[in-house]
Amino acid sequence: MGDTGVHEPARRIAVVTTEWPTTEADPGAEALHAERLCVALLEAGWTPEVFCPADEPGPLDDDGILVHRVPRGVPPPGMPLAEGVERILDRSILAAGLRKATNRRELLASTRMKERRRFFERQSEARDLGAAVEERQKEAPFQAAISTEAGLAGLFVPARRSRPHIVRATSAPEAW
Repeated sequence: MGDTGVHEPARRIAVVTTEWPTTEADPGAEALHAERLCVALLEAGWTPEVFCPADEPGPLDDDGILVHRVPRGVPPPGMPLAEGVERILDRSILAAGLRKATNRRELLASTRMKERRRFFERQSEARDLGAAVEERQKEAPFQAAISTEAGLAGLFVPARRSRPHIVRATSAPEAW
């Protein structure tokens, strides 16, 4: 049978990840997995578009895969002040002679503050990634979205009837 002139609709998929090989100085397992997934999708006839945080925002064509580089997350405006309070608290703990606190880093306020800072940065990145996917969805709709639970990447990518959101969970099953 010849070409009947009927065209299949574009099979487009958004891939939301915390890293991509060309956006990281030292890409990790997440970048490798996302790249392999996108190459497999591309070879299967899909058009994957990647959304990831990067130091240099903007679109990038990476061997036929469009990568939307979104600015890295930033902590909330009051974070430096809170970190200063945490450092004062740490000095108070150390001055009080609580030696166990110095031997267990998780007891120090500044250690907890670093974890909170990273959480807020990831949350900011996730919001921006979700907004970028939604903006692109308006221009050219996706049939599906795939994200990872790592780094909260897909937290703000809403599922739709016309675009299911598949979350790839890589952490321990107990954490799900």
